[in-house]
Amino acid sequence: MARREPAINRVVNASRTTVLLALGTVAGPCLALAWLGGGTGIAAQTAVYGGVCAALAVWSAVRWRAGEGMRVPRGALLWLGWPLLQLVPLPVAWLARVAPERAGEGAAFARQGIEAATTVSLYPYATARAVLGLAGAVALFLLARETGRRERRAVLWVAAALLAGLAAEAALGVGQYLRAQAGLGAEWDPTALPARGTFGNRNLLAAWLEGGCGLALGVAAGWWQRGRRGLVLAAAGAGLAGALGIVVTFSRMGQIALAALVLLFAATAWRRRESSWRPAVAAALAVMGAVAMVGWPALAQRYRASALAVEREGRVAMWRDAAAAARRYGLAGAGAGAFPWAFRRSRPYLVEYTIDHPHQDALETAVEWGWPAALLLVVAGAVALGGLVARLRRAPDGWCETGLGCVAGAVAILVHGLADFPLRIPGILALWTVLLGLAAACAARDDAGRVRRRGRASAALVAAVAAGFAAVTVWSWPGSAERLERSNAEVYYRQARTLVEAGRPDEAERACQEGLRRNPYAAPLWDEAALLAEARGAPETAVAWSETALGLEPHARRTLWTAGNLKLRQGDAKGAALLLAEVAAHAPLWRGSAAEVWWQAGLPPELLLQPLVALAPAAVESYLRDALARQRWDAVEAAARAGLARGLVSQAALRDAGAGLFAAGRGVELEELWRSAGGESGFVNGDLETDLRGWGLDWVLWEVEGVQARRVRDGEGFRIEVDFTRPQNLAYAGVTHDFAVAPGREYRLRLETASEGLASASGVQVEVLSARGTLAVSEPLLRTNPWKTIELRFRPGPGEGVCRLRVVRRATTRFDNRIGGRFSLRRVRLDAAS
Repeated sequence: MARREPAINRVVNASRTTVLLALGTVAGPCLALAWLGGGTGIAAQTAVYGGVCAALAVWSAVRWRAGEGMRVPRGALLWLGWPLLQLVPLPVAWLARVAPERAGEGAAFARQGIEAATTVSLYPYATARAVLGLAGAVALFLLARETGRRERRAVLWVAAALLAGLAAEAALGVGQYLRAQAGLGAEWDPTALPARGTFGNRNLLAAWLEGGCGLALGVAAGWWQRGRRGLVLAAAGAGLAGALGIVVTFSRMGQIALAALVLLFAATAWRRRESSWRPAVAAALAVMGAVAMVGWPALAQRYRASALAVEREGRVAMWRDAAAAARRYGLAGAGAGAFPWAFRRSRPYLVEYTIDHPHQDALETAVEWGWPAALLLVVAGAVALGGLVARLRRAPDGWCETGLGCVAGAVAILVHGLADFPLRIPGILALWTVLLGLAAACAARDDAGRVRRRGRASAALVAAVAAGFAAVTVWSWPGSAERLERSNAEVYYRQARTLVEAGRPDEAERACQEGLRRNPYAAPLWDEAALLAEARGAPETAVAWSETALGLEPHARRTLWTAGNLKLRQGDAKGAALLLAEVAAHAPLWRGSAAEVWWQAGLPPELLLQPLVALAPAAVESYLRDALARQRWDAVEAAARAGLARGLVSQAALRDAGAGLFAAGRGVELEELWRSAGGESGFVNGDLETDLRGWGLDWVLWEVEGVQARRVRDGEGFRIEVDFTRPQNLAYAGVTHDFAVAPGREYRLRLETASEGLASASGVQVEVLSARGTLAVSEPLLRTNPWKTIELRFRPGPGEGVCRLRVVRRATTRFDNRIGGRFSLRRVRLDAAS
């Protein structure tokens, strides 16, 4: 009597059930992780990957019962094995040999009372989370490959599900772009509010869409000749939507990766047939069409010199420091997932951001895994991809192009990783591994899923490992904050902050100590511990711990701010000035706060300005504006002495500063400001022969609604015309010129004026003011008058070293108080009266 096949085998072997399993266990997790967004939480990620590994365990058990094996890629052993080894505690002597930098840092922490873990990973919790993601990715690859081998139609069903997700994500991104541009109206900037989809930024959305576009291109190219017109049209539509979505992200790497995808597919899918070139050409035309819809000028803005200069300041600096970190932890690495705590800034840049990734996947892998393991991964991956492409080119029509499209999409994500971190995002990593799994399934022979009975041991091992991993993840998921999160230093940091706010410093300090035991590389914990040490009367300990935080996270806003304020309270004004000046210089949003802290401490403004001028001259302008807004006159005077004479402040800032000082009656500070800005004695550009340069150095024409003031040619010379174009009751003072004088000396100011149709109850006048009040004023000019010379005599008083010429029209309360017409002036002369 024949042995009856187990029921579970019959269920899994059923074609429809296989398709449903493919959708549920392969495409489902991939799409779920993508739609959870870039910041996938540990509990959600654990739940998704736990389900994947549980499905893999069941699948492997069934294969083992049926006498079939499962080929596990050798690269997966390295991908999972090395991070697991990084979690093994080592004797200190062994750690000093394989990771000397780690051993030295551990000894330094021990001297401050913190015992660091003796693992290769400097933060075991982060490495454990990385292992979770890597194991889930391997499980997805195996499920996609084995499902496709078992039932080839499942490949198309998984592809259909992923293409639906591609279209949905692209539609979301394009919708974001269109809504943003509609909201900006006539002032719209195409790159101001790019599409992000469900991801954290536009680059990550572009990376996910790239993988889907490769799959769409492969499906459309492979099944056109096979008569699957519905499938081809759906794939082509999803691919076009994905390409448009990539374009509207304005991601430079997205555009480069999309071009690389089309070229790679064209190169590998060439089958020496007449129609073999058509899919690639159609894809290229579709991409060009998407670009045309957005417009070449808008895309070109992303490649302007100014935009590329920002990238040099950010990404290139991060790459340089990431390379230094890779040399520091070169042999064994810092631990998978531990890059943020291994990174060290060599200089201040992007100080308002915490750098969790260097925007270069290969460099991040080198830092975390060490150079030997990273190079081995690259070489092994290149060999595996080359072999996969070779097998795919021998596959039947349809499956060949589908698999090559999957490979092209996976390689496009790798290309994107040359300047970003797509494989660090669970959703993109899941898509990447599923694409490779589908490609491997397309490359397999019809009987490739069956191996000899001796392969049963491999399937049993996979089933056991997957079941164990699934059990661990499912156990940790419901109470992740209580179980898996027990090793998370961030939990203790949050506890410490809560306890400080509740007025329980002793408990907060214990929470900080426990957090540092979990992760002594966490600079915020050292900062918090330093503040608590200061509160309990241990200033030396507080300064030492603050210095430790600065060493772990140098040139970052948080550590600079904490250390600067701590030094300020401890009386180290010079050290505090250096740190606070660095915050003000490189974190624009914090400039006002840094200056306010300094002023409230009552310290000399020059002490802060000296390092500020040296670090970032542009910050002096912000400092000047803040000082004027807060009426810190001593700081204004110090700013004038420290920086303005060196041309560090714009003419617009000088103009506003002059107006503010005039309004406040601060003649002494105004004179210091004017002279430091390079103002000449007497009157400048009285004949208007040179272009107007701004306050303190020339005429200023202030913008006023209903009035147009301009410099125009007048025969052999020039004049200033003021047209009152909108009749209304207007208080006008929009033409000014500041000039230096000697207090106590009498002056004579002469100029020529004319008018055309000035209709008003209050005419236009010329007056001379000091910061304390009006010194002289002309008679009002009305109606039409030819050019005539007027003369104003005045004597500035003590502290009135700068005076201002001003064209004014004062508002009145009379019924006929509107004004219209033109006022003109020219040939201004200033002389000392005899």
